[in-house]
Amino acid sequence: MRTCPVPLRMQRNPTILDSMKTRILLVMTFLLPAVFLAVPAQSEVPFAPGWTEAQEPQVFPKGRLYDYIDGGAELYEEFGVIKLTVCQYQKEQDELELLVYDMESPDAALGIYLMQAGTERPIAGIVARNSGSSSQVNAVRGKSFIQITSLSSSPAMQEPTIALCNQVMAAVPEGKPVSLLTMLPRDRLVAGSERLVHGPLAVRQVMRVFRANPLELGGSIWGAAAKYRIGTGAVETRLQVTYADTSAARTVFANLEQVVDSSFSLKASSTASRTFEDRTGNRLTAVIDGKHLILAYRSGTAIEN
Repeated sequence: MRTCPVPLRMQRNPTILDSMKTRILLVMTFLLPAVFLAVPAQSEVPFAPGWTEAQEPQVFPKGRLYDYIDGGAELYEEFGVIKLTVCQYQKEQDELELLVYDMESPDAALGIYLMQAGTERPIAGIVARNSGSSSQVNAVRGKSFIQITSLSSSPAMQEPTIALCNQVMAAVPEGKPVSLLTMLPRDRLVAGSERLVHGPLAVRQVMRVFRANPLELGGSIWGAAAKYRIGTGAVETRLQVTYADTSAARTVFANLEQVVDSSFSLKASSTASRTFEDRTGNRLTAVIDGKHLILAYRSGTAIEN
């Protein structure tokens, strides 16, 4: 039987059988690859009084998330998901749904978190980086991204939601710090606009000007994006990608004209920069600096949303 990352069985006195099970589990822990291990074991105590599992947990491995997610599974695959564990809890008429995404790396977990959280609105009392509302919480730590959704409208749901989030995240290792966002200049950066990209789906969410996989992202190649103020109320989106070497960066730079949307045409070009515009005044500028490719997109109005 599958178990949720937060076991809800009450503690009891250990028996000889329990001791045998413990030995078996220890052996399995050393034999199984780390990727198949669930969120580390936690105290067998409910996260809040009166809450129980509503049904047996469901596990959806990579390539099968679409069996549960109604649209959007491809983005998780692009960032690097290992599996999704779905757990549901209830207390009388109240319900909570917990989604635990095990990702390939802290970069992947933070990347999908930033995409789903949008402008962060942290909830006080949660130990991990988080953003949420009265009905849903997104949180990230190490290689884990979680979503907790309240299926009830009661204002009293925030307390058990926070407790559940903390109990899950307390068992998740911090992992190595994510340094990808440090490539972004901080001057004039719009707070909360930072994003990570790892493929064409994420790129299109930050810059809707490309076709196919224009920047050859994936594997060890990541990009970081953010909005920047360029005047009173005006912004532009910048995206920076660091490649393995200068040759790889120049190959992508040289191919931009073939992958930019057909509504754009090349207006200016040099060995280090290119500028594209469409009929409405939207502008894309690409600059190459060694193994770094910096893209800047500004709409014809360039007004901040």
